[in-house]
Amino acid sequence: SDPLVGTNYCDWLADVELDPQVKCVLVGFDPHFSYMKMLRASSYLKKPSCLFLATNPDNLMPVKHAKICIPVTGCIVSPLVVASGRQPLMLGKPAPDMFHLLRRVHGLDPSRCMMVGDRLDTDIQFARNCGMRSMLVLSGISTIEDIHCSAHTGEPTNDDIHSPAHTGEPTNDDIHSPAHTREKTHTCPDFYADSLAAFGMFIQGK
Repeated sequence: SDPLVGTNYCDWLADVELDPQVKCVLVGFDPHFSYMKMLRASSYLKKPSCLFLATNPDNLMPVKHAKICIPVTGCIVSPLVVASGRQPLMLGKPAPDMFHLLRRVHGLDPSRCMMVGDRLDTDIQFARNCGMRSMLVLSGISTIEDIHCSAHTGEPTNDDIHSPAHTGEPTNDDIHSPAHTREKTHTCPDFYADSLAAFGMFIQGK
């Protein structure tokens, strides 16, 4: 767990040894993140030549109806950003680099692709950054209220956003398009549905 040794920063300075061979700090989800790890990482990042990479900016794990929140990678990245005064190169969503690689390798046409995800700030933003259409499933982090908040201007009305059907088998009527005539922000999805099951029925034309 890499614990602190001593009771003050003088003790910490004596205990910490930095490896001169380290050329990169890569931040991912770490349930054992500690002050000592933050101290070492921030120290390495003082060197401008040291790369600062992060896997994703997600702040919470999607656990609905739980009494606790589960902080994830974004909550580890943030203190290092503050301590180092640097911004990381984000490798995962919403950065488009991952899609650009897939596009080159597989010859993908963004206009024929759709990103399906449960987060507005990563999945839907990723789709916009890559020129794809997007669909939000309401079975994870983001909610129908979040879609309302992502509208670009004014308050959404009942004509803008329709509640998905909550009973019976999913049909095409369970796929909805928010604010057809409203200019959308980068985190407003093209479509939304209760679940992936509804999307599966939709693409099968049922």
